[in-house]
Amino acid sequence: MDKRIIILIVSLLAAVAAFVVFRFFFSSKETIQVNYVIKNIKNNIAQKDSTIFFADQTVDAIEWKWNFGDDQYSFDKEPSHVYNATGSYRVRLTVTTSKGSETDTSKLIKVMELNPVVTPPTPAAVTKDTVVRKPIAPPPPAPKPVAVEQKPIAKPAAAKPKVKQQSSHPKGDDKIYDLQDQSFKK
Repeated sequence: MDKRIIILIVSLLAAVAAFVVFRFFFSSKETIQVNYVIKNIKNNIAQKDSTIFFADQTVDAIEWKWNFGDDQYSFDKEPSHVYNATGSYRVRLTVTTSKGSETDTSKLIKVMELNPVVTPPTPAAVTKDTVVRKPIAPPPPAPKPVAVEQKPIAKPAAAKPKVKQQSSHPKGDDKIYDLQDQSFKK
């Protein structure tokens, strides 16, 4: 074979090998898992006209695009949003990592009027399946304080301590000294 053909074949093989190595090491997309939480609602049910707080938990994310499903967007990592109408909304988060990978995820949120004003049904509209909620009555007033007359407790009279002491009487009679009265008694 001619030298030029061999050089051409070797050059083509080197180019293919370089392409495969470049594609494998430098342009492969990383696998990332996008995850976010909705901080202040449960079971993805939100109340109309209330502020909802979102937080991204994706590792290594550097850019965020939130689509709240009602033609409103945010580019913050932890945005907040208010839904002004009831309905179901698909919230989509698209993140970009420091390596250039872009991935997204979405969750469905149901926005409801959670505290509606309820009027009781008319008797004609009541069926066996009708649920009537009674308003919660306010708690009864606290009982009024009752005046109680308090009398001081009388303390029992303290016994007078008595000390037996030898007197200086010439007859040498024993006398009892009363500490309370500070005198000798017989």
